[in-house]
Amino acid sequence: MTKKLLVPLFVLLFYSGLNAQVTIFSEDFETATGAENIASPYLGWQNGFFPTNPTTNDNFFWVFDNTRCDVINGTHSMAVSMNTPVTTGTLPQYTTNKRAQTFVYNTTAIDATNYTGLALDFNWICEGEAGQDYGYVLYSFDTINWAALPDQYQGQNTVQSVTNLDLSFLDGQIFYLGFGWDNDNNGGASPGFIFDDIDLTGTLVPTCTVPNQPTALILTPTNNSILGTFTTAAPAPDNYLVVVSTNPTAPTPVNGTSYNIGDVIG
Repeated sequence: MTKKLLVPLFVLLFYSGLNAQVTIFSEDFETATGAENIASPYLGWQNGFFPTNPTTNDNFFWVFDNTRCDVINGTHSMAVSMNTPVTTGTLPQYTTNKRAQTFVYNTTAIDATNYTGLALDFNWICEGEAGQDYGYVLYSFDTINWAALPDQYQGQNTVQSVTNLDLSFLDGQIFYLGFGWDNDNNGGASPGFIFDDIDLTGTLVPTCTVPNQPTALILTPTNNSILGTFTTAAPAPDNYLVVVSTNPTAPTPVNGTSYNIGDVIG
């Protein structure tokens, strides 16, 4: 007597798409008006400072026009300045004999939940002092606790460009973007940190495309195997997942889970 095992065979289909790099956040300060505006707040940018001894009370961030600053591009740039901005000589100037550790951040959180490959571009100028007076980039998840990136920006009195600064460690997260300034109380050269033309980009994670499942599945038994054919799906999928089960109800794979041969699904 020949025994036959009826095995339901399910063919599941997966499809994904590829998206290009897009801008998530940008700022060029061109909506500013007037000669000087301290970021407290201004245009959605807010000043802050870190604990120092004595307490920081100078060298905060301002949005300036070209009567107060060596503007990088357009009519306005963001820059560090002493409390009373100067209008002659090197523009702007910071107070070199007062310890300061200030920062400025955009008060709107950047939602990168659905993005990967985050990268930051911006232009900058800063003389400062090597290892002592410099600008940098920082980020926060709550505007209270901040983390600084390691690069220090100083030693340049002409426009410099940062391109594709890797922020991929922030992929898929919601965070705040900021720029910092640190100076000691002994020497240094103006201008302090000036920056402009901020562009944060990422690749949008494609939404799941619900595929048309393959049709007309036909199983043909042989002595020691089962041959299966089906009409392929359109558009062409990335992959097919073939599942063998003794249960007539198809299992439900978990989205985002990778399965190996022999794994239990559902």
